[in-house]
Amino acid sequence: MEAVELISSLGFPIAAFLLLFRQYQEERDDRREERQKWLESIQEHTAVLRSLRHDIQDVATDGGQDNNE
Repeated sequence: MEAVELISSLGFPIAAFLLLFRQYQEERDDRREERQKWLESIQEHTAVLRSLRHDIQDVATDGGQDNNE
């Protein structure tokens, strides 16, 4: 339904409320997707940092020598 039809049939305050509410919902959904992407990125970076920390501890404790030999 077009904005002009909404205004003429429901009145400006109701039409404005409905349009703003729809815009709010769309932005909320966009933000939800954005937050999910940030969360995935943070989790990936955390895994890399843990791996790096483990590698640094190995080098610091045994000089980087492979203990399997």
